[in-house]
Amino acid sequence: MNDPRETGDMARDGRSRRLQPRGLLTGILCLVAWAPLSAQEDSDTTEVLGSLTETLQLWADIDPGRAITPNWEIYGDVGFRTELSNDEWVRFIFRPNVRYTWIHGIRLLGGIGALYTNNKSQANRLEIRPWVGGRGSWPRGAWPLEHMVRVEYRADYNTETWEAKRSFRFRYRARVSHVFRDRGPTSWRALASFEVFGTPAGEQGQFQPASRFSLGLDRVYQPGRRIRVEMVAQRSDAAFGSGTVDELYLRVRWFLGAIIHPEEDEN
Repeated sequence: MNDPRETGDMARDGRSRRLQPRGLLTGILCLVAWAPLSAQEDSDTTEVLGSLTETLQLWADIDPGRAITPNWEIYGDVGFRTELSNDEWVRFIFRPNVRYTWIHGIRLLGGIGALYTNNKSQANRLEIRPWVGGRGSWPRGAWPLEHMVRVEYRADYNTETWEAKRSFRFRYRARVSHVFRDRGPTSWRALASFEVFGTPAGEQGQFQPASRFSLGLDRVYQPGRRIRVEMVAQRSDAAFGSGTVDELYLRVRWFLGAIIHPEEDEN
């Protein structure tokens, strides 16, 4: 017979494991609420957090995908981004992509993006962004470290004059993730990533991210259906000017479709 104390310990451990996903999600949502409140209540951090609360954003996407063959997948996202504090712009996103599984788990990637920005105080912008890239994981295991590299061509058009700012941009992202509750077709996954951007040639348009750090929680609630919530801190070069700006945004994504690698995304 089991020792009642051991049974009680196991029950408490089980409850602890079950609370982990909720606890992480609660932490992410608290971070959203904490930034503006701290900026108001603590004068010592007002200057640091002021730029974040002034550029608090919401990103929302639907990410469909489908496997064509055992090696080829089509996927992408459609959605919007907007500032919650200043309400100066709304950006609409449409980005179809393709992924090919090569050797040793290496994926070859490519796609094109159409990004339209409706601005209140300046001309609207239309960005066309074809890109190619690759990704793989090393080391692997329970906490795999994923690496992604992209090269993009960006043509950012002023929709009044149709003059464009053109550039080539390089991106590298490292992301670690862990599935810590997996029961049949449903699971929870925690993610943390860091991404850097570089523009070796050309002149950038309205949006110029330089680095990005994110924490997220991913929930597979049925086969082919996932929801992800991420809290992202981003540093960007000022649009059409000098200096940098710190930004904070909440990103919500809904993944749909039966694809080969549902845990992966490049957008």
